[in-house]
Amino acid sequence: MPHAKIMKLKESISRILSQRFVTAKELASIAGQLNSMYMAIGNTSSAARIAYSDASDTGYGGYIVELGPQVAAQGVWSFDE
Repeated sequence: MPHAKIMKLKESISRILSQRFVTAKELASIAGQLNSMYMAIGNTSSAARIAYSDASDTGYGGYIVELGPQVAAQGVWSFDE
């Protein structure tokens, strides 16, 4: 995938996300750009992150597995909770 194509797509997406209103032509342009990348990207999908969690009467725990650093949380319930 040429770097210029990726940059054009990123710029197009950033532009429409910064606008309050988007024209059909702008959306069609992004759809066309994505469609033209289909052969290089393919139609496979994969999970970017998976969350595991558990809670009981006394506490909780969980973590997220993703492409990159892991995020974890754990603790115990307060008396009020």
